[in-house]
Amino acid sequence: MGTLGDLKAQQLVLLAVFVSFVTSIATGITTVSLMESAPQPVQEVVNRIVERTIERVVPAEANSEPREKEIITTVVKEEDLMIGSVEKNAASVVRVQVDAEPFDFASIGLAVGPRAIVADGFQLVQDGVYRVVAPQGTFSARVVARGDRFALLVPEAADAPALVPASMADSAGVKLAQSVIAISGSGANEVASGVVTGIGAASVSTSVSGADILPGAALVNLRGDVVGLRVSDGSAATTFAAASAAKAFAEAPSASP
Repeated sequence: MGTLGDLKAQQLVLLAVFVSFVTSIATGITTVSLMESAPQPVQEVVNRIVERTIERVVPAEANSEPREKEIITTVVKEEDLMIGSVEKNAASVVRVQVDAEPFDFASIGLAVGPRAIVADGFQLVQDGVYRVVAPQGTFSARVVARGDRFALLVPEAADAPALVPASMADSAGVKLAQSVIAISGSGANEVASGVVTGIGAASVSTSVSGADILPGAALVNLRGDVVGLRVSDGSAATTFAAASAAKAFAEAPSASP
């Protein structure tokens, strides 16, 4: 019977590989047995360690080179902006009429709150009751405050439909040559477009056609924010009172119903 010393070099290598193979199998069987008998928390910890190890060992994908940025150019037409601006304010523009047949037109009104409407103060009288035709419904409203340029109306009935307040822009954001749209019309919305030609302390002059502008008409920018309100104060028909002034009037303590 021979000894290890009688084995050749190739035989020794084969023997070492065989022993290593058998040892690996035995180790695997032992590890599996221990894992099966180990408590659940221990198994979860070991699994997490194996997962993290695999994440570090697995090489990055061959095609992991940075991708070129995809640039998408969107062309927005001014026409689309104008349409969107008018649609945004359609629910906030109302018609103020005399509260008796034949319900003559008095002024366009602009909702500045769920129960608050600003209109041309020169066309309305203090404590006067008027008929308001709004997209949300028709109801009676009373003038609770009247100033030099504006009048504030509130619904008389507590169950009057809630209005949609318009977005009132700060007059400081109005710029010369800025595109604007006047929303007018005694019975339905009619529009006229132009640009800002002048900016005063509390007014905005425009190139909008004056023949199409009624008292109380709203002036909006292409973002849909109201920047002016037409009042019959003797100024040119293309000049609007700043929306910020109308908002300040509606929010003044003296205007509270």
